[in-house]
Amino acid sequence: MNTYRTFFAFTIALGFTFMIAYVTGLAIDASAPFYKAVSLTLPKLPSPTIFTAIWISVYVLAVTLITISLNYRCLRKALPKWGAVGVLNVLWGFGVFKFELTYFGLIILILAVVILINVTWFYIKNTRYAWIICLPILCTYILATGINLLIILH
Repeated sequence: MNTYRTFFAFTIALGFTFMIAYVTGLAIDASAPFYKAVSLTLPKLPSPTIFTAIWISVYVLAVTLITISLNYRCLRKALPKWGAVGVLNVLWGFGVFKFELTYFGLIILILAVVILINVTWFYIKNTRYAWIICLPILCTYILATGINLLIILH
């Protein structure tokens, strides 16, 4: 029974994360004039391929943490926060890439970082090792916030 529950939790986590990644991906277009202008302004930005690899890693880690949270009743309090981060991720993609609202994107990323700090602290208090999985996700969002800030400053 425990194996089925874990598999079911993994399926839910994978479905949720895939939905967020897919909808966000609909907004992001590396060939858009906005992205090309940003790439010219900030020539040290990693290529879209590297960004893709980084975000895939973030989504894999998120699936892992959501699966763990679904499996343990005491960790389910983190699930609404993961939902909020997912919604903010979609809002950021559409706000920055479709509507070119960089200030809006910065606010969204700051909110996501605050929520992820809270989630990381929750895992530190309630688990031995799950918080370690959360750190690369938090660092990626901090990096994205910094890049968004550089876009605004240039």
